Amino acid sequence: MPYCPKCKSEYREGFAKCADCNVDLVEKLVESKEVDFDEMPDDIKLEHLVRANNHIEFGYITSTLEAEGIYWKNAGSIPASYFQSRRGFLSPKFDIFVDSSKLDEAMAVVLSIAGEIVEDE
Repeated sequence: MPYCPKCKSEYREGFAKCADCNVDLVEKLVESKEVDFDEMPDDIKLEHLVRANNHIEFGYITSTLEAEGIYWKNAGSIPASYFQSRRGFLSPKFDIFVDSSKLDEAMAVVLSIAGEIVEDE
């Protein structure tokens, strides 16, 4: 079955593009390139790249990083604040970190898709 490489949605046979992301579907998803802190080499220093505002944005950013061969680490979600929850915004935030040697490359990736993320909202 085909899959979207960005949002990871699964499609029935016969579909060629993701209806949400408008990208070509692939037959197999690549493995996640999230770094495991316990298995990370000592010479890698992680730096904060960006905070995703919701799980959809998080998936879009990390799948695009993976497509570019950039390893990433999620520092965990930050629960919505009391003020946000009172206003009806319950989405947690996700901090994404990358190897400091890939920070500029990763930032270029995020900036290249920033317009797509804003347009989707």
